[in-house]
Amino acid sequence: MVDHKIAEIDVILFVINLETANLQIQLVDSCAKYNELYYATCSKKKSHQQNKLTRERYLLKDVFRRTLLELINDQDWSVLQNAITILQRTSLHQTQLRKRHEQLKSSLEAITIQLMKSRQESEAKLRHCELNIALLKDIIKDTVMNTTMRLNYVDKWLLARAESVDLEHREKIHLPPSTDCEKRIHQQVIKIYELQIKERQESLENWKCRYMKDIVDINERLKIKSKNLKEAVDRRTELQELYDLHAGEMRAWLSFKQDRSARLAREERSRLAATRIQAWWRGVMVRRCIGVFKQLKNAKKPQTKVKKK
Repeated sequence: MVDHKIAEIDVILFVINLETANLQIQLVDSCAKYNELYYATCSKKKSHQQNKLTRERYLLKDVFRRTLLELINDQDWSVLQNAITILQRTSLHQTQLRKRHEQLKSSLEAITIQLMKSRQESEAKLRHCELNIALLKDIIKDTVMNTTMRLNYVDKWLLARAESVDLEHREKIHLPPSTDCEKRIHQQVIKIYELQIKERQESLENWKCRYMKDIVDINERLKIKSKNLKEAVDRRTELQELYDLHAGEMRAWLSFKQDRSARLAREERSRLAATRIQAWWRGVMVRRCIGVFKQLKNAKKPQTKVKKK
């Protein structure tokens, strides 16, 4: 009897939980109806997700309703167990589908990469073939141009050879040169030589003038440089003598600076030590109320309370 009551209590609690879950699903359903206009303007992915959630809610509501009816009539929840089994199978099937999707995705990526590589290789081969075709076209063009040039050369050579043979077989007429022509030629040659001699003489005079002018300029610059060098040497000698004269004073000044810096450092250390000792002694006097701080000892004494009689 007790076990039967406990079972009934469990059934009642289970029914209450199912009713609560059903009410929550109805509340979510009502909220989803208000958001239908928003999801209608969203992307396909969001609308698909919303439709999936709606179907799952309807399925849960149906399972809860049938489970409640079965609990009321037969006090059993085989419908819920069957639904859980179906959901587990569906989840397992979805997991398998996801794994299969990942495998297909990876194989698709591998095939895509392989296709891209083969495409790049084909493009490289095609470019190589295009380069070979262009090279062969250039070779054919050069060959045609060379052949045309050689044929033109042969034609011109044959024509010139025919003209030379024709001239060889003609009768040659030798006319004696005239004396006036020879005299005129000799005079022209003499004038040319005279002009060349005159140009050479003018060039020689010009170079001589430039040489003399450059020599004078170089001598002037050498004099200025030697004068500057002499002044620099004199100045250096003077400064060296001045340095030697004041070397003792500079050494004395450096030693004075070192002594002064050492003395100032000692004074600073002494001052810091005296300050620390003075602060320490003042603290001791304040804590022990001695010296000028003796009145603090009386001020710190608590007032004695008068006992009532």
